[in-house]
Amino acid sequence: MPTDLYTDALAWSGQQSALLRRLAAGERVNDAIDWPNVIEEIADVGKSELRAVQSLIARAIKHLTYRPKAVDVIFSYRSLGSRSLHLVGSVTSKMPNSTGCEKTPQL
Repeated sequence: MPTDLYTDALAWSGQQSALLRRLAAGERVNDAIDWPNVIEEIADVGKSELRAVQSLIARAIKHLTYRPKAVDVIFSYRSLGSRSLHLVGSVTSKMPNSTGCEKTPQL
């Protein structure tokens, strides 16, 4: 019996991955696969991973610039932080299907 994504996501994902493996092996199970939800889940994972990476980079940069020990360090870390955030933004904006994701975090 097919499992619904919204009732039991773990069972649904296991069932769908087994069906995809069978399809890859040449078996005709195309009608049993929940294509709309499989496609949506794959797209969501990519967006979620991108947001997580952006958040971790922003947190690391903020940590480096938060409590510097000397005035020299403030300027060098802040400069590094802005350049890093600019780099993250330029890299992620060129990634396929990254439209609609959160903007690059700001310090």
